[in-house]
Amino acid sequence: MAHFSLDFEPDGDDEASLFASFDTGDFKARCHYWCPPREFEDLSIALRAFPIRKDAPLDMQWCWNCISLRIEPIDSFGHLAVRVSLREFDGNWNSCQSQFLTSYGEIDRFREQLDKAIDAGHGKAELRAQ
Repeated sequence: MAHFSLDFEPDGDDEASLFASFDTGDFKARCHYWCPPREFEDLSIALRAFPIRKDAPLDMQWCWNCISLRIEPIDSFGHLAVRVSLREFDGNWNSCQSQFLTSYGEIDRFREQLDKAIDAGHGKAELRAQ
């Protein structure tokens, strides 16, 4: 099953090691940054929007634009398209991109996991395909 995940591991310096990844079943990508979970508070707030509107999709970037996430509705039945782009912060600016479909239920579950990681300073949040 396709998914996008943010995995925060504590490093002992009030920072966290962030492993951002996606897996489509046929293709996988992963990147690593030092980034505290609180840097994703804006995502948690944005994920509370209901409904996400076609004319105002959730479109966000973090870690010097190395992690990009776009969520937008594709129909009036609550199906959402998730587009993820990841790249390492180095001389090679090639990005890995993928897309999958999800639902508002999965969005809520992802937001709850993200909120727990933000509060604890570590943890994993995974947005899964529908």
